[in-house]
Amino acid sequence: MEIPQRKGDSLWFAHDEGPRRDTTLAKLSALPPIFVKEGTVTAGNAPGVNDGAGAMVLMSEQKARELGKKPLATILGHASVAQEPAYIATTPGLAINKLLKQKE
Repeated sequence: MEIPQRKGDSLWFAHDEGPRRDTTLAKLSALPPIFVKEGTVTAGNAPGVNDGAGAMVLMSEQKARELGKKPLATILGHASVAQEPAYIATTPGLAINKLLKQKE
């Protein structure tokens, strides 16, 4: 895939960072859990820090009407939580639970 640059020649992306070429089922099954002793997340099945890009445009319903746009979704609530960095994989679940409790 060609990736144009603001200055200079385009870069070419040919290979994704993962999975590693030397990965086998035997090697994956031998990896220990990384968060909790009896956990299921290992270095072999956890997402890399390169995963998870996204973007969205937020605006009021009034502004969408002014621009002639039809909203694709409506935000009905939000929640914020924080944890130590070592527990980052469980933080989204805490935020979801907090939000669901607010909506009961």
